[in-house]
Amino acid sequence: MPATTAFILVGVDHFNDGTITPYDFIELCEENGLLFKMRTCNEQDLAFSGLDITHMKEMIPTKDHLLEDLLVLISIYALGIDIMPNSKEFFIDMNKIPLEKRNKMYVESTNGIKKSRVNIIVSIINPSTKLDEKKLSKLTELGIKHQILK
Repeated sequence: MPATTAFILVGVDHFNDGTITPYDFIELCEENGLLFKMRTCNEQDLAFSGLDITHMKEMIPTKDHLLEDLLVLISIYALGIDIMPNSKEFFIDMNKIPLEKRNKMYVESTNGIKKSRVNIIVSIINPSTKLDEKKLSKLTELGIKHQILK
C-alpha cells in the first residue's frame, strides 16, 4: 500500500471566521509511483459528515508537472471545468496525454482556479514528498489562494 505523503483540502473560505469550508479531500500517495486520490466531502447527512468513498477519483500525475496535474484534478472534479474529454471517468493517467494537450489543460485549469473562490490547503505529512514547498511556492506566483501546513 503506498504511503500518503500529503493531504490537500479544497474548499472556500468560511463566511464567519476565515477558516475553510472543505468540499474535496485529496491524498498524494507515493512509493513506487505517484497517485492522487480525491474524495468529495459528504455533508448530506447532518448526523455524520464523512468522505464519499463510492466515487473516488484517481489520477496518476506526471513527475515533472505534479503541481500542474493537481490543479487539473481540482479544476475537473472540484470546479467542473470541462477541459478534458471523458472527464466523467474516475481515473486519469496524465502520462498518456500528449504534452501539447497537457500544456493547454494546465493553462485552462490555472485560469479557472484563479477565477474561482477556491482555497487550497496542503498538509505535508512526509517532508520528503515530491509535492514540496518549492513546488507549492508556484501557487503564489500563479495567484492561487493557498496555505501550506507542515
